[in-house]
Amino acid sequence: MLVTLQVRKGLCLEDFPLSQAIKLEKDLDSHTLYIKWRCAHPGLYDVEIYRTEFMESVFNETVEARWDKNNGLCQWTWTSQFPLECTSHSVRIRSRDPLHVGEWSPSSITEGKDIPNNSKIQVYPQDKVVLVGSSTSFCCIVGEGDDFVKMMYENRNERELRLSRRSYAITRTNQSASRPSGNNVVCSSREAMYGATIFVGYPPGDYDLTCDTRDLESAECQWKVGRDTRLYGRRKTRYTLNGRYLLTAVCIIFWESSWILVAENPLGNVELRDSAQLTDRVHPVAPGDLKAGNVNAWNVTLEWTWPFPTYKDLPLICQVQITANAHSDMRNFSRPGLSQVSLLDLQPYETYRVIVRCGSQNNFWKWGDWSPQISFQTKMDRPEVPDIWIWMKSANAGFVLWKVITLKIYVCTVGIMFWNLDGGFDLSWPASANGTLGYVVEWVNTACGLDCTVDWLKVPDGNTSAKIPSRDLIAGVRYTFSLFGLSDEGCELLQRWHGYSKEMVPAQSVLNLEANQYKSNVQLTWGKIPCTSQRGFVRGYNIYLVHISSLRFLTNITDPNVMSYTVKKLSLSSYKFTVKAYTDAGEDGGATVSVNLGPYSDFLIVEILVSLGSMSLFFALIAGVCYKKRNWVKKAFYPDIPEPKLPDEWTATQAPLEVKPSPHSMVQIMERQWDSGKGGLCTVPENDEDGSGTGNEPMDTDSDEPPLLQYYNQVVSNSSEVHPGSDSSSSTSSLASANTDVTYTGIQISGCCYNAATEESAECPGSYRPQMLSEGCQEEPQADLESPGLASFGGYRPQCSWKVDSAEALSFDSSVGSPTSVNSTQFLIPDVSTEDSRNTSTSKWFPSFLSGKTMK
Repeated sequence: MLVTLQVRKGLCLEDFPLSQAIKLEKDLDSHTLYIKWRCAHPGLYDVEIYRTEFMESVFNETVEARWDKNNGLCQWTWTSQFPLECTSHSVRIRSRDPLHVGEWSPSSITEGKDIPNNSKIQVYPQDKVVLVGSSTSFCCIVGEGDDFVKMMYENRNERELRLSRRSYAITRTNQSASRPSGNNVVCSSREAMYGATIFVGYPPGDYDLTCDTRDLESAECQWKVGRDTRLYGRRKTRYTLNGRYLLTAVCIIFWESSWILVAENPLGNVELRDSAQLTDRVHPVAPGDLKAGNVNAWNVTLEWTWPFPTYKDLPLICQVQITANAHSDMRNFSRPGLSQVSLLDLQPYETYRVIVRCGSQNNFWKWGDWSPQISFQTKMDRPEVPDIWIWMKSANAGFVLWKVITLKIYVCTVGIMFWNLDGGFDLSWPASANGTLGYVVEWVNTACGLDCTVDWLKVPDGNTSAKIPSRDLIAGVRYTFSLFGLSDEGCELLQRWHGYSKEMVPAQSVLNLEANQYKSNVQLTWGKIPCTSQRGFVRGYNIYLVHISSLRFLTNITDPNVMSYTVKKLSLSSYKFTVKAYTDAGEDGGATVSVNLGPYSDFLIVEILVSLGSMSLFFALIAGVCYKKRNWVKKAFYPDIPEPKLPDEWTATQAPLEVKPSPHSMVQIMERQWDSGKGGLCTVPENDEDGSGTGNEPMDTDSDEPPLLQYYNQVVSNSSEVHPGSDSSSSTSSLASANTDVTYTGIQISGCCYNAATEESAECPGSYRPQMLSEGCQEEPQADLESPGLASFGGYRPQCSWKVDSAEALSFDSSVGSPTSVNSTQFLIPDVSTEDSRNTSTSKWFPSFLSGKTMK
């Protein structure tokens, strides 16, 4: 361990007995100090830097030095906040590892400008260029023996920091762009004043380098200059293109197919690149020596020249823009080396202005420059003599008829000027060869149909102007003016135009104003105002949105031929829109239309489909749940009702009961009488009322009326006394049964079922059992229905929950329609009270609904 530690100490720790062991180098522009020392390997070192005069520490940290094995030097770099000229700095270092810290080296000093040898006032840095938004520190070194007063940045006092005996510093943060001459920093002392200038700007931001050719030999390169760098003079941006220095943002060099532009200033640089084939970047020059030749009434030939012979075989496409009376027309022509075109379908005696430009037809790059404008006037042309015929309607009346000829004349082709002085027209026109004998100005109401009032004014030969007085014109009426030239060859129409002596606001609003919804937009459409109601030239339309008490202006349509407008992105609501036509005199009263924006039809369909889909999904979900839980639903809402157990063949599922009257021969009316021999009541059949019936007659099947069956509701009282030997008249009285559409036969028991001595019910074979036993309910074995024994009984078993009621508690009204047991005073179908009826009705409607039964 000792050997290892001693070796490690020898390798990692170094002593510095000589002051020359630390070498200091500095970069004044970047305020950087380079510290170098000899070492055998890289490692950790403590570095301490302090201002020499005040021994004020400005840096003391452990750093990892960069080792150069070629020269055996370690190096570390430190950047100062203040310029290194401001004061002297001392540096010392020591080595360090986890087990040991070396000794401090002797201090090495880099001198500032505040040493006694420099006794004059100084300010640093000088003429520095920095980026907008950065921070810069300045220092002032006052003269030897002088006193510091203040430092100012652009006439603003700054708070200073003392660095040494003579040096003071300030820092300006977030600097804005400087003036072209830079921003000034001034230091004042008791005896002197000195300053420095700083330039604050931006690096170059040029972009979009493009090179093309004009002469098919050289390249002309252009680019777009970015924002102003705010740096000028020797600090401005400088350019090089393929290594050649440029003076402007346009450069012409030989075609090289690829180009590299470098823009650079003291704050940075940007590099732009472009490349292309020569034939893909043809930018023609403007045609030269443009002139019009072979001018006729209806056509003319244009000619021009090219300055480069390389254009002779170059496929070109050229545009010719023709303008006459503020109307422009663009025509295209193409062929190799194009330098001449013919313009057809012109108007006679018309002045035209034309310009020409061209581009490469193959691999079109961009249009070339426009040529200088030239003008020419086409020659005059005479119309054909009309074919005239006189049709005589009578001996002294007829119509002059002629065939229509085509006159190609522009409307408003005469320069017309009028002033609103007295409401009249001051007209002027160019001289015409067809006006050798003078001119005639004719005017008539434009809206007039038949029997129009025509007025005219003759102008002597040599005059090309006329004044139409206001007394002959009506304000707000459109007139058609015609100018005729008089010559030896006759009268010829030269020009025609329309005008008003005084314009007024339209007398009528626009017609057929409609508003149609298109999604969230509303399209307004309307028709023209009739000519008679315009009362001036309609210049356009104003569109307004109507509020409660005001109109909000939406737009102005300056083209009177545009008669629609779309208001976009409206919310669902009601709107009113007003459209007003206007002339030079003002607007009309306006037409208003209302529209109610409803949901979009496509959205409405989507909403309906979504709603239907949601409902279908909901019902499908409910049906699925009910199907999955069908047993629970059936048990909860429609439980099974147990069927009565019947012996033998009655246990099978019976068909629906069809209630039909029983044949008379099968119905036997029974009566109970006292049998003294048996000691009890026995049933005895009664005779028919008329005594003629035997009970075996066949039923009358031909009768339409069903036989009426009667039911004798017999009530047996336990408290009544029955004496032996009593006659049939002493039998228990039976309650009369009400006659209904469907009645029930009495359910009787044999005489042996009742014992008068014990007043107990006996078991009767094959008969109905009472629903109450005197001594609780007991299970009894069933016997075959045909067995006559008392112990055997087949059929319905009584329910033990019913109690015996007294005969007095029974009334006839409560038993109507409710059959009762013969041996019991209880009804087989007990009446339901009002309260019970309410409870049961609500609990039975759903099962009845599911089963299709009708509740009564």
